[in-house]
Amino acid sequence: MIKISPHRSKLRSLIIEQWVEYWDDLKTELKSALGWLCFTADMWSSLGMHPYLAITVHWLSRRTDTGHVVLRQALLAFRRVRGAHSGARISRIVMGILDAAEIVDKVGHFTMDNASVNPTFMTHLQLALENHGHPDFNATHNFVRCFSHIINLCSQAVIKKMEDYDALGDHPETDTEPVTATDDAEEDEDAALLAPRRTRRTQKTGPIYRARRMVGFIRKSGQRRDQLLNTIKEGNDQQLWTEIVERDGRAEQVVVPLKPLMVLLDVKTRWDSVFYMLRRLR
Repeated sequence: MIKISPHRSKLRSLIIEQWVEYWDDLKTELKSALGWLCFTADMWSSLGMHPYLAITVHWLSRRTDTGHVVLRQALLAFRRVRGAHSGARISRIVMGILDAAEIVDKVGHFTMDNASVNPTFMTHLQLALENHGHPDFNATHNFVRCFSHIINLCSQAVIKKMEDYDALGDHPETDTEPVTATDDAEEDEDAALLAPRRTRRTQKTGPIYRARRMVGFIRKSGQRRDQLLNTIKEGNDQQLWTEIVERDGRAEQVVVPLKPLMVLLDVKTRWDSVFYMLRRLR
């Protein structure tokens, strides 16, 4: 029997129906939530450079079977943001979402990163909530700055000091490597990449910079990526990869097979990516 897939219009209607059902159930749950509702929000851009705003709502609810209080969370909105990303505009978008969810009177804290637009957004949101009869919301007290983001900023400052150069100068925005050259052109490019550059060497000689440059060199070419994986495989077959371990108080060399993994390139907006890049190289 041949199964025929539904027409695209049918699929569209099914998706919309399921979304409406999800939205109605979510609104019902949020209305019965214990205490205030809290939110985490962030803006980011897709590979096509389209900006989006994502908001997750967090709340406490009581289980009907056990009576236990549990923490719940759900995606409240995922919106394409058009036009200027000002605090006033983002505030209008968020207020529209809160009003549609019928939770304007239950708004608690917002956790966001340290982007300069966020305090402005919170100020405009406070004014909007006051106009909707919610005078308890405070732009400063209800704004929780993301602790992980603060730790990341501190880590970047330490790295910058250790490397003695602008650690983000060559820091990529993405770890996706575009295919921009033929194999012959890539070989010609290798010499240019490996050629000494006096200015770069004097200004950027830290270990993390060198690791980043080496990883970028490998990842940029399909041939070099294949060569790395082949080298790992051949080394495993010939038991070339070893390490020194201590057994019964004596140092002993043991064979350690390596996993056929590709090197990782750190990304400025992907926290801990420097750590993962260096750990993979190790």
